Amino acid sequence: MLQRTKRILGHLDDSLAMATLVAIVLITVAGVFMRYVVGEPFKWTEEMSKALMVWFTFLGASTLMRSNDHISINVLVNRLSGRLRYAFVLFRMIVMTTVLVFLVVWGTKLLLIAWVKITPTLHVRYTFIDLVVPCTAAAMLVHLFRVFCRWNATRQDGNESSGGGVS
Repeated sequence: MLQRTKRILGHLDDSLAMATLVAIVLITVAGVFMRYVVGEPFKWTEEMSKALMVWFTFLGASTLMRSNDHISINVLVNRLSGRLRYAFVLFRMIVMTTVLVFLVVWGTKLLLIAWVKITPTLHVRYTFIDLVVPCTAAAMLVHLFRVFCRWNATRQDGNESSGGGVS
C-alpha cells in the first residue's frame, strides 16, 4: 500500500500536467468551435487557458526536475576533473535550492495577496491560480535533492558517467 501511494504521488505532477494540457486543448477547440461555427463565443476561454497554462508550466517544470531533464549545456562540466565537477554540482545545487526556496516563500506570500484579487470573467480568486507556484517549487526541491543523492551515490561508487547526473 505504501509503495503504491509513493508511486502515485511520485508521478502526480505528470498526471496533473497531462490533465492540464488536455483541458487547454479541449477548451481551445471548444472556443474556436463556438466562435467560428456557432457564432456565439465563450467569454471565459482565454482566461481559463491562461490560468491552465500557468499550471502546466510549473507542473511541467516539476516533472522535468524529477527526471533531471531540464536543458543544460554540459560540455565544460564534463571536461572538469572529479573535484571541480563536484564543486560545480554543489554550486548548482545551492543556486537551484535558493531559487526554489525563494519561490516557496514568496509564492506563499503571493497566495495571501492574491486572495483579494478576483479574475474578471470567471470570478475566481487568483489564489487558486497561484497555488501551483509554492506547491511545485516544494516538489522541485524534493526532486532536486533526490537527483543529487542518486548522482552522489553513483559518484561514490566510482560509476560516475559524463551524462545524466546532476551536472
